[in-house]
Amino acid sequence: MGLNRFDVIRQINLYSSEDNQEALIDLLCEILDDEEFKTRNLDLIEIIISIGELYGYYSYIENFGKTFGYSEAIRKNMYKSNDGKIYYNSGQLSLLNEIKNENKLFISAPTTFGKTKLVLDYILLEANNFNNILFLIPTNSLSEEIYIKLLNFNHIHNFDYHITTNPKILGNKNILILTPEKYLLLLESKDIDFDLYIMDESYKIEEEDKNIDYDDPLNSRSSKFRRTMDIIASKQGKTIYLSPFTYITDDSMNRFFDKYNVKKINRKDKYVSKKLYKIADSSDFKIINSTATGFLKTMSGVDKSVFIVKELLDSTIVYVRYPKDALDFVNKYKLDCKKEDISDRFKKFMKHIEDNYEFEGSKWYILEGLKKGIGVYVAPMPRYIKREIVKLFNDGELKILVVTSAFAEGVNSSAKNIIITNDVVGSNVKMTSLDLLNLSGRAGRFGVHSKGNIFSVKDDIYDRLVDCIDSGVKISNSNYENGKNGNDRALYDIEKIDKNYLSINELDKRNLVEAIQNSYNLSDLDLNIALSISNYDKIRLYDFFMKNSTDNLINTRNEIINNLLKNEKKDVVISMKFIFDELVSAGIKISKEKGDLPPYSKNNEFLWGKFYSIHSSGNVKEILRRRKQYIEEKYNLEKNSFENSKSWIDEYITDGKVDDFKLYNQAFRFISNIIEYRIPFYVGFYVSIFKLYCKKNIENIDSSYDIIEISNNLENKNIDEEYDDLVEFGFSIDMIKKIQISNGDVNLLDDYEKIIYKEYKALVY
Repeated sequence: MGLNRFDVIRQINLYSSEDNQEALIDLLCEILDDEEFKTRNLDLIEIIISIGELYGYYSYIENFGKTFGYSEAIRKNMYKSNDGKIYYNSGQLSLLNEIKNENKLFISAPTTFGKTKLVLDYILLEANNFNNILFLIPTNSLSEEIYIKLLNFNHIHNFDYHITTNPKILGNKNILILTPEKYLLLLESKDIDFDLYIMDESYKIEEEDKNIDYDDPLNSRSSKFRRTMDIIASKQGKTIYLSPFTYITDDSMNRFFDKYNVKKINRKDKYVSKKLYKIADSSDFKIINSTATGFLKTMSGVDKSVFIVKELLDSTIVYVRYPKDALDFVNKYKLDCKKEDISDRFKKFMKHIEDNYEFEGSKWYILEGLKKGIGVYVAPMPRYIKREIVKLFNDGELKILVVTSAFAEGVNSSAKNIIITNDVVGSNVKMTSLDLLNLSGRAGRFGVHSKGNIFSVKDDIYDRLVDCIDSGVKISNSNYENGKNGNDRALYDIEKIDKNYLSINELDKRNLVEAIQNSYNLSDLDLNIALSISNYDKIRLYDFFMKNSTDNLINTRNEIINNLLKNEKKDVVISMKFIFDELVSAGIKISKEKGDLPPYSKNNEFLWGKFYSIHSSGNVKEILRRRKQYIEEKYNLEKNSFENSKSWIDEYITDGKVDDFKLYNQAFRFISNIIEYRIPFYVGFYVSIFKLYCKKNIENIDSSYDIIEISNNLENKNIDEEYDDLVEFGFSIDMIKKIQISNGDVNLLDDYEKIIYKEYKALVY
């Protein structure tokens, strides 16, 4: 049974008399989702839009040539965005007014509310007054999306902002898009007063993993988020915190709001209607009108998702726990794309991947998925490939997008459906309710799909979503909680938490660190460096320098640090090894995530340096080939000696051979987790403390090292500064080298590279 006009009219009357905005929106979404009913009842759509002041929904019917009457059209124009491109709903417009009027705000709203669009519209209004703007984001995945969005924004409105994901200011007008770690690195160089601070995904202040290793300097990214949240709240500039679904705040969060006079604003209107389905067993499977057989409760989440996705006509996201699960899905999905159904751009993209990433019979599962009409979005992938896959999905060329948690943190897509196969992230870290809500929010997109369908293949995931999908979740801030003995927080947090909130044990720890600090005559200003690391670890490294320094060693360290900026990779790798060896000698723990390449092998070979060297030379195909060759050589040499013990080599081997999936996955994990994050982190820490040691104890030595320059150089592998924009846009090192060699001549680029280079030029120049 479809919608009935008489019933719809009756519901409109009822909901309007009750002033039930939520029910009106749900009814409107239901109508817009029924194509046949929608086209025959445009007048009812206009009535609901008018009653609810829901003019944003006009985009769903404007192509039908339907226009409002004269008086209503005048009213509608009052809801037009500042760029004149869209119309706002009443809740959005009222929020925009609050953004204009309040200096510090914490905004909670559903993922479909359009929070980022409202902030950009506000910037459009104030562009003449805002010279420097900071976007703080939790991950590089989200920085990629916001970066492209802001480049478009800058280009369309002919602004002259310098937009960057690097911690540096150029000229008078800048928009920086930084993770908390990069913002703290910027503060070490120069404490910039921004006119506007925006912290996206602010719920990341909450600890995800309760089993934190506090001996690890990289113990908690949420700690960095909390510290950054405090720093920007203390600034004079306007501050906006954005967060999905965090409608409830506990005492700790309220203390933060009170301290900095932050206004909390909730907007609960869901402008996309959501329908939650449990499809855990064969009886549930019938909900989607399937006649297929073989669906079993005991099947894996991936197996269930393969069954479900074949029954869905619209674009579908499949959330899986690991990249290995994405590979499993690709292998089990048996339908291929018809070549006549795909665009010329899609074909050129696949040819580009084949030519640049596959070698000597190797198979990259990302390409295998594309051949079946499946996009895969996981963290360890080149950025421009991820961006192109999302574009193909949003354009309707890919029906299925298989994703891990890297996608859930704010990447926008045009999906009608999402299938959630697991509520665990990586190594047995259970998603918080907020993470789960944020993930489910990927189903439906305002202006594209008025309804979103969420399919859970497990009973407990369904139950968790039922508990919080309407009410939202509570947000807390552990830096404003009263400490409890026996459950101490990380030293990094303890050093900055107001003493009133510390337990006796925590206060003792803090006092001990301060006593050691005073014994070295180090002031708080001295230690206002390496801001992502605890003072305790800074003092430990400082103590190492105090106890292990001769004139020759000091000169060696100085030379080692200067060599980090050299073009010769051999010098850079030698410097890296020297620095990491000294960090280990100082008792600093060098950490990695589970599954990552360890810094050292069991026989003390510096693996990060070896693989950094491989990644810094040759093209991607050659890098992968050399990686495989090196691993095969090591495996053949060591397989007998490691027969009864785990080795790093095992992460690459299946059935006695280098596994293609593991080879590709580990290569790109190494880039994102080690080259772009951990190596710059540890090297920057070392350089900062050595600078401090020289300042306090050594005369006649030039220690004016630029830590930001060193970090960028290590991340970008000696790409000339003039090509920084290409790096930020996500171009591969191969592509940049082609452009560099040819001095901008596109003839060396392949057909797909020419397409994206043209798009880049249109946005950046």
